[in-house]
Amino acid sequence: MSLLSYADARPWAGAIRQKVSTRAMPPWHADPAHGTFRNDLRLSDREIDTIVRWADGGAREGDRAALPPLPKFPEGWQIGTPNVVFEMAQDFEIPAAGEIAYQYFEVPTNFTEDKWMQAGEVRAGDRVIPVEAQTYDLQFFPHPPKQEFEYGKAKVIAVADMLATGGPRDVVALSVGSRDGVDNGTVFSSWRVGSNAIDRVAVGIDRSYDTVGAGNKVILPDEFAGHMVVFRTFEKVSYALVMDSIRPTRVGYEVKHPDAPY
Repeated sequence: MSLLSYADARPWAGAIRQKVSTRAMPPWHADPAHGTFRNDLRLSDREIDTIVRWADGGAREGDRAALPPLPKFPEGWQIGTPNVVFEMAQDFEIPAAGEIAYQYFEVPTNFTEDKWMQAGEVRAGDRVIPVEAQTYDLQFFPHPPKQEFEYGKAKVIAVADMLATGGPRDVVALSVGSRDGVDNGTVFSSWRVGSNAIDRVAVGIDRSYDTVGAGNKVILPDEFAGHMVVFRTFEKVSYALVMDSIRPTRVGYEVKHPDAPY
């Protein structure tokens, strides 16, 4: 998701605080016990403290005149001009309708010896393809789903233009479609799936997660995230618009009846 402006970042102040303070963001999976690395993305303690105090203080906007210039993204190759370009031996035609099984493409390099690669980029070819004409339903009314789904059946499987999270007015893809009774106007609620936690009552507060067996762990209840309404339906999937939320909606969240208590 874009965080290039204050308007982009302000609705996510709480989530930013939580992810930054726990060092979940920015992502950096290299083990610090094994040396230092170039391009280390981790924030310093001072930087984290600044962000936390900003969020706790109401996430107010600063002096716009002091803003740094926005980054400029290059046209064409994002990694710079490459030393060599490989192309597919033949074009792959995408049909206007139907499903495409997972594809594997072999692209010969014609190298005669091993090479070190510093960076790589895969570029799309023809971005405009024909699609099967489908009448778009502009007249539908919000209503609950026609049936209850088995737990784990209905989930958020993608967020449009995002990595893994979305909020109000973002579009999400759901793992249920018309064959499951979903149609335009169906309203769902999204839920963070409950995690396993140590039963502190049974084993005490001084035991680490790794030393506690499965029998002494409990599954926490799912946590409500927000509501969404379906506006485009296909046989196996559907697209919904997030209408309201108290926390970001993420890929993998459970989808339930809009009035589900838990």
